[in-house]
Amino acid sequence: MMRLDRKISIITGAGSGIGKATAERFAAEGAVVVLVDINEEAIKSLSEELNRVSQREMAYPIRCDVSNAVEVKQMVEETFKQYGRIDILFNNAGIEYKAKLAEIDDHDWQRVMDVNLNSVFYCSKHVLPVMEKQNEGVIINTASQLGIVGSPKWGAYNATKAGIINLTRNMAIDYAASNIRVNAIGPGPIDTALTKRLEENLSGEEREEFYKEIYARVPMKRLGRAGEIASCVLFLASDESSYVTGAHLVVDGGFTAI
Repeated sequence: MMRLDRKISIITGAGSGIGKATAERFAAEGAVVVLVDINEEAIKSLSEELNRVSQREMAYPIRCDVSNAVEVKQMVEETFKQYGRIDILFNNAGIEYKAKLAEIDDHDWQRVMDVNLNSVFYCSKHVLPVMEKQNEGVIINTASQLGIVGSPKWGAYNATKAGIINLTRNMAIDYAASNIRVNAIGPGPIDTALTKRLEENLSGEEREEFYKEIYARVPMKRLGRAGEIASCVLFLASDESSYVTGAHLVVDGGFTAI
């Protein structure tokens, strides 16, 4: 039997990287996937592909800016209207930002907070009442290994990820009695579009130094793959992790073990 058979799942940041890989894994395990992203073209294309492969309507795209509270509320309402329940929420959308604290523009700081941290609050706030009425549900939040360690020039990003980790713990405590499990996934350096965008702003020498620094801190000496994170998200979403809540599952090739 498929691990997520007939489960209704919302995946934010589903247009690329970890979100896309997770949508593909969830669909392969029988879940209906509501694909949420600001990139409408990407999620429409993915939806068509997943429906074609499965030969049934199991993917539903909704264009949404998850940093916008009004749009999030509308997205959740549309999902519930379409399916009548919500079993899984994967709060995955996020952006990267690198600068020393005193060099961060106020607008950029707020943008990172809105996309990375406030989006988790907005999505969870509107999904949790649905899950409470069902007396069951699973929420998974994308944090990071950088939420538990420091790293030069990553203060804004790291602050959002640390916030997600502790928000996850508190949500887990508050909603355990309603049979709602809440966990976080902590990816290390992953080969995704975010990493490639960082690369694009570097010269050849800087790019070489960038990867040299990563490999020096990762005992496995490579970047992770989006599919490897998706496998761990699948575990947290499934009944295989039925006694796991309030956890932050770090998947970082040993980065934080040093």
